[in-house]
Amino acid sequence: MKSGLLLLILFLPGLSLAAESFHLGIFAYRPVEVIEKRWQYLESYLEQQVPNSDFVLHILELDELEQGVQQNRFDFVFTNPLHFIQMRSKYPLSGALGTLVRLENEHPVSALGGVIFTLKDNQKIKRLADIEGETIASPGNGFLGGYQAQLYELHQAGIDISQLDIVFTGSPHDKVVQYLRAGKASVGFVRTSTLEQMAAEGQLSMDELKIINQQSLSDYPFVISTRLFPEWPFIALPKVSESTARRVASAILALEPSHPVSQQIGISGFTVPADYLPVELSMRELRLPPFDVEPDVSLMQIWQQHNGLIIALVFTSVMILLLLLVIARQNYSLRLSEQKVTQYLKEIEKRHQFLRSTFSAIPDLVWIKDPKGVYLDCNSRYESFMGKARDEILGQTDHDHIPSQQASEIHIHDQEVLRHRLPSIQEEVYHFKSDGHEEVLEIIKTPILDATNAIIGMLGIGRDITSRKKAEEELRLSREVFENTLEGIMITDRNAIIVDVNPAFNKITGYQREDVIGQNPSILNSGRQSPDFYLDMWRQLNEIGFWKGEVWNRNKNGEIYAEQLSISSLKDDKGNIEFFVGIFSDITHSKEQQEQLSMMAHYDVLTTLPNRALFADRFNQAIMHSKRNQTLLAICFIDLDNFKPVNDNFGHETGDQLLVEVANRLLDSVRGEDTVSRLGGDEFALLLNDINSEKECMRTLDRILHKLEMPFVINDHSHYISASIGTTLYPRDDEDVDTLLRHADQAMYQAKLAGKHRYNLFDSHHDKVVTQKQLIQDQVKKALYADELTLFYQPKINMGTGEVVGVEALLRWQHPEKGLIPPLSFLPQISNTELEVEVGEWVINQAIRQLHEWSQQGIEMEISVNIASHHLQQPSFVSKLGYALDEYPDLNPRQLQLEVLESSVLADLKKIRETIDACQNQIGVSVALDDFGTGYSSLTHLRSFSADTVKIDKSFIQDMLDDPNDYVIVDGVIGLAESFSREVIAEGVESRQHGLMLLAMGCHLAQGFGIARPMPATEFPVWLKRYRPEQSWLDYAAKTRSLADNKSTLLNLTFKQWHARFVTRLNASPETMLDWPIMDTSRCHCGVWIEAGHKEQLFKASTLSELSLAHDAYHANANEIFTLYQDNEFDRARQALDNLNQAYERMLSAIASCQAGQMNPDKIVASYSRGFL
Repeated sequence: MKSGLLLLILFLPGLSLAAESFHLGIFAYRPVEVIEKRWQYLESYLEQQVPNSDFVLHILELDELEQGVQQNRFDFVFTNPLHFIQMRSKYPLSGALGTLVRLENEHPVSALGGVIFTLKDNQKIKRLADIEGETIASPGNGFLGGYQAQLYELHQAGIDISQLDIVFTGSPHDKVVQYLRAGKASVGFVRTSTLEQMAAEGQLSMDELKIINQQSLSDYPFVISTRLFPEWPFIALPKVSESTARRVASAILALEPSHPVSQQIGISGFTVPADYLPVELSMRELRLPPFDVEPDVSLMQIWQQHNGLIIALVFTSVMILLLLLVIARQNYSLRLSEQKVTQYLKEIEKRHQFLRSTFSAIPDLVWIKDPKGVYLDCNSRYESFMGKARDEILGQTDHDHIPSQQASEIHIHDQEVLRHRLPSIQEEVYHFKSDGHEEVLEIIKTPILDATNAIIGMLGIGRDITSRKKAEEELRLSREVFENTLEGIMITDRNAIIVDVNPAFNKITGYQREDVIGQNPSILNSGRQSPDFYLDMWRQLNEIGFWKGEVWNRNKNGEIYAEQLSISSLKDDKGNIEFFVGIFSDITHSKEQQEQLSMMAHYDVLTTLPNRALFADRFNQAIMHSKRNQTLLAICFIDLDNFKPVNDNFGHETGDQLLVEVANRLLDSVRGEDTVSRLGGDEFALLLNDINSEKECMRTLDRILHKLEMPFVINDHSHYISASIGTTLYPRDDEDVDTLLRHADQAMYQAKLAGKHRYNLFDSHHDKVVTQKQLIQDQVKKALYADELTLFYQPKINMGTGEVVGVEALLRWQHPEKGLIPPLSFLPQISNTELEVEVGEWVINQAIRQLHEWSQQGIEMEISVNIASHHLQQPSFVSKLGYALDEYPDLNPRQLQLEVLESSVLADLKKIRETIDACQNQIGVSVALDDFGTGYSSLTHLRSFSADTVKIDKSFIQDMLDDPNDYVIVDGVIGLAESFSREVIAEGVESRQHGLMLLAMGCHLAQGFGIARPMPATEFPVWLKRYRPEQSWLDYAAKTRSLADNKSTLLNLTFKQWHARFVTRLNASPETMLDWPIMDTSRCHCGVWIEAGHKEQLFKASTLSELSLAHDAYHANANEIFTLYQDNEFDRARQALDNLNQAYERMLSAIASCQAGQMNPDKIVASYSRGFL
């Protein structure tokens, strides 16, 4: 027995701790695993909230879920609203415990709907009407969001839903999208949020879908095509106890959006159960199950089955009806009385509510107290003041709400009001406890009397007068400013009648207030402003409501004063002008100071003439006048001659009087519109307007010179001065005033240099040239110091031996931005300047240094440098050259050659000859006469200067193959050089033919592009190693040549040159700039050669005759081709080239006969070997 009791005691606690199992069925509208993953957290949450419970989730399809409900396997069900309505019609379900609130994009959502969609590339379906005849995919007819909501929307749009072609995919809703993608349907029905969830899971992109009948709901986060219905209900089945149902309901309703379970599931929680009647009504309208079947029962069947019951019910109903009639008759009178009482009470309540609303709507603080100070009523504004609700205030006194001392003071004042039976008005600052702000209130307290005149209470009203008090303070402050400001103030009405003025107005104008009230401001008019001035003032006031400026007025004493005035218009609410307010200050003293400062700033104190600043201002004004009238402006710079002796000998006071008299004479010499200005000292400037020609300007300047040369009598002593004037004309000289004055100053300086007492006109072109020249000089000087100058070297050779005999140093400018600049671009600009000397010395030093460096490398070479005439004439030239060579004692001075331009020796023949002699005899350098043949006295130079070498200018060398005249000059220079025992070198050798021709003429030394271009010093050793002489030159010089050989060679070279040039020009474009060779048979090389041959009789007559015939035939063909070409027969001209080539061969044969033939022995002169003549 005892052991049994012990076992029972041990067993009972175990029974009490056993958990009760609850099964929750959830409809899987999405894939089961998705729903289970989300809602598994609810299972453990409910187990925590419901003690001793074990919740089991069942995620099921719709039919499985309904089967479980039918078999009573579930305690709770969580499904869609349609399914809920369907189950409620079949099974005894209780109401919902709560309605789901989803959380989407931070938005709580407690309603759902349906989405109608198609694929984006479906162009046939755009609106609801297009759906008819299309195949529709739906998850099933048990879905509110996937079936019912869409059908209801189509039904409301007038579409016959019985004719729709709908295929059911089954759940989840994801299958609907798959049907559309597979082409099994054109339109899809799914519940809201399905598409967004699939997109978030990466199963689709919203861009591939088109939403039909899309609704614009600002607070709804999903795309939707239908109206909204309540979200899913959470349902407890009848078998669940009331206490458990309450606990579960409390648990799910306690889920806030921030709760971890809500966040894990992805919902906002649950709300109180929604009204699912709209779902049921739409089901009934659509006749969806279970509202799709009408009861099929007839009246006869009802009578046959229940006739006895029906008779009893009818009898009972009749008896009840009779009883009711008796009762109704007795109560009729009672109802009439009751209606009257009810109507009366309603009227009282209505009036009470009206008074209550009116009382609460009063913007002032309103309260009512009984005689003892107990609150009987108050309005909402008083509630705000107290910071408490009306119910918390009524029935209490001030001692219950505010400090005791303050409450006592209020109570004493209230009792005084009741005792005197009169209203009391006072101002107090009230602090509102509701939000802490303060207001100035006007407190009115008045006793409340009944019909017997007995006091039954007190009414208090507090009116906000904060704004009024602020306005009064601002008005007081404005009045203080108006009365005490130092600026005069005048106020007029819209008709410009004075309505008020301030004391400062009285002080400035002298008028008292009573003098001007009702007057027009014109009583102050000084007459200095024109009527147009006032018209413009009023126009501006009417248009923009404001005017500001300076006005000259007259005070009461008749004195004129200046004032700075600003006028503003004041408008009413409709924008109409009511008043004008003028504020002004007396600026007369300031204006006087301004005028003095302006005088000092713009006029010369001594002569009262405009100074340079005012002169510039008037020039800018004159420019516009000149442009309008197309006239000239003359800017003249005047400097007095012989003024300094007057100033020094007679004192500054006499000098100043003389300057004043000069200013007066200048003013008398020009017109009123012209300007005479003193620039300072004894310098004046003139601005002559409306000049039509230079002559007109010159006449004025002649008049000025004449007036200024007249004696100036000062202190009974006559003083004589004159003036030098420089002038420039605008817009010929189109510059700013400072530049024009500078140009006029330059012209004046030239007038001084020319002898004074005259004028000179500025040459703008010459100035630009000088300016450009100075700019280049500055740049070259900078380049010299920045080590940007460099020397290039051009080899000189002996064509007969192939030996490199020297180089010429050529100056180049290695510009950091422009690159390599040739000497002709900058050397002419520094000619005859000290900079030219500096550059020349730099070139000599660089060349000597280079000689030394090459000598160290085993290269012994002569370097020739070009020396400018100005440099050569420097007294220190010889000494500095000697010092430069002394720096390198191992160098042979003969390795340095000075090249002197033939034209430069014209400067100072004697001095240059002495310098050259010193360089040769004292220092030992060699000298070359450069560009020989271009000067004016070549024979004199050869005789006078002991130059070692003569250089033939390249201009003759380059054209000697084409022009017989150049050939004759070259031949003559070679002959002269030999006659004076000078070496001769040709520059400008550009081809093999040039070299052969020079060799035939007896010149062996040459330089030019045909040999080598100028090169940097670092490249010369490399070139020297690679240099190979021209073989044809070596061959020609190696053989002893007869006079016939040389002359025949010259003829052969010049004829081939003529032929090649003719063919080149013939085949070139007609627009080419190439020239034709000499077409005149008597002036071409061959013609001159043949003519000379006949005169000299050096060749046999038969040989010359054959040559002459061949030459004539050749030129006849050439002239025929030339004529065709000139007539634009280009093709025919070129086709005739074959005949010319045949004549060319004949000509070459005739020349060869000359080379092979013998000369007349008796005509050979041994010393004559050059020229045709």
